[in-house]
Amino acid sequence: MKCFILLLVLLKIIMGKDLYKNTFKVENKNTLFKRIRRSDMNMVPQELVGEKTSSIAEEIEQVRIDLKQAELNHVVIKDIHGRPINISKFMKPIYSRNQPVNINEIENNLKRISFFLYTKHNNLRSQILRTGDKDSLENSNFKQIFPTKIIIHAYQNQGNSAVCLKLRDAYLENNDYNIVIVDWGEIAKSNNYLLVVVYAKRIGRIVGEFINFLENNGVEPANIHIIGYDVGAHIAGFSQQGVKRKVARITGLDPARYGFRWRVVGRLTKSDANFVDIIHTNANILGLEKALAHADFYPNGGTIQPGCGSFGYICSHFRAVELYAESVSTTFKAAECTNSATTTIMGDGTPPTARGMFCLNTNEDAPFASRRSLDNFQQPHFLTNFASCSLSNMFSWLLSVYFILRIFVSDTLF
Repeated sequence: MKCFILLLVLLKIIMGKDLYKNTFKVENKNTLFKRIRRSDMNMVPQELVGEKTSSIAEEIEQVRIDLKQAELNHVVIKDIHGRPINISKFMKPIYSRNQPVNINEIENNLKRISFFLYTKHNNLRSQILRTGDKDSLENSNFKQIFPTKIIIHAYQNQGNSAVCLKLRDAYLENNDYNIVIVDWGEIAKSNNYLLVVVYAKRIGRIVGEFINFLENNGVEPANIHIIGYDVGAHIAGFSQQGVKRKVARITGLDPARYGFRWRVVGRLTKSDANFVDIIHTNANILGLEKALAHADFYPNGGTIQPGCGSFGYICSHFRAVELYAESVSTTFKAAECTNSATTTIMGDGTPPTARGMFCLNTNEDAPFASRRSLDNFQQPHFLTNFASCSLSNMFSWLLSVYFILRIFVSDTLF
């Protein structure tokens, strides 16, 4: 508490303004609208997003703030071909008179979201399942007696991306499953990340309709497990907002940070399923650092993974997928970050009774499971930084909070 008070005092001196009055106030909607480019809101079709225009205005504003923070942190985001994407492109309006969005194209891309089924009988060649088409389900290799794993890929990925195939193969090489891959690649490939974030809820609803379709045809939600990576983790959470009964489990693999840090936008939380677990491998950079699930795992401190290098953000981000895929056939033992006497299993074998924040060590190359997983493991940075009041930690937090507050109090930033 003393450190927090000292931090506020120092910030007030540096910022030269009343922090409480100018920074921590909640803007009313009229003020918010003035700060948003009018061209964004004049062309937002309310029937498309299913939300009030004011709510979308808040989402757009919050995402812009978040992406500006990414720019300040020099975060490099790459497309499906590995080429860096200029974050400044994300800051452009979604709906603009200069760059109008083809509404019909967006609607068609939503309709193109596909559900590909893989089983041991067709482990390489998919079968298409269509929501509402009972024949597509009955004529497929889908078996209700087997567990169903629904896999949702990341931004700038597609249904045949490495994340989907790696998880598919990990399961089918070990047992009988219904593996359903959600392909939303036509939207995910857009360079307008802002558009992807705002439409994540719509994609989630479409996945939820598919889950309702399975339940209507005898599939028990208790037998369904959704696994989402990056933006796909939040889509997994959104899918449960319109279902009849929640699924048994949702696993988030390093859920995307930018655009999903505020509740107004929405994000994966532990209320989205009977059991929610998250593996954080690039926390506070490309992934969310907050403990949002019943069980949150922070391998190697949860931020930079061994073997990825100090600036290997993409490598660390994808490590969540690699760790989880290996966990299908390997045991990753983890301990509670603040109490090493309490242990559990990370990954596919995580028990639904697990609660808390867990830490562990892994190897820098596959196989990643380490025999010394609990030896002097690294804790998440936000735990160690808050626990210490050293000058170095104070200076680090001071700089971080200063830049964040500069974003919120600036009236000319956007």
